[in-house]
Amino acid sequence: MKRVLGIVVLLLLGPCALLAQHHGNHGAGTANNPAAGATSDDLSDFKLAVAMQATPEQAAQFRALTSSLVAARKSVREVSDLAASGGKPDFPHLQALSDAVDDVMSSEQKFLAGFSREQKSGLKPLTKKISKTDSDILKESKTLQQLTNSPANGAVDKLDQALAELQTHHSEIAKQMGIQLDSSSLDTKN
Repeated sequence: MKRVLGIVVLLLLGPCALLAQHHGNHGAGTANNPAAGATSDDLSDFKLAVAMQATPEQAAQFRALTSSLVAARKSVREVSDLAASGGKPDFPHLQALSDAVDDVMSSEQKFLAGFSREQKSGLKPLTKKISKTDSDILKESKTLQQLTNSPANGAVDKLDQALAELQTHHSEIAKQMGIQLDSSSLDTKN
């Protein structure tokens, strides 16, 4: 009987003793612990970082956008080389360039439209820069389409600069979204 009573007392006091040890002077989880707020901030930062990560579909859309940007810059270089050699950019070259720019804009729309609310919020400064760069690209592309009688090297150079800037902005977005960049896919000399 004494033995049973001892076990009952031990079982009843055991959780209390463990609870007392847990709330001892360890400070973990108490209001007096200044690190408790930092842990909460770290958790918020972690949750934000996870929310910013690209989905596999977004990563695929980014790769398509990168391919479109590389193709557009290659087309710009072809028009520039033609103008530098004394030739005039003819309709097929200008049309190919226009089509390449349209592909960039279309791929970019698909990529940006797929952003979650958290991604839109976190990437807002970069998407504003992209929007301005898009305007520059469209302006220079239209200028080139209207200048079929002259080499228009200035417009070609401005378009190439705007495409390069867009490529830089998208690389920054990729880093923030955890999309792995393949350096060979960003090479515009191919």
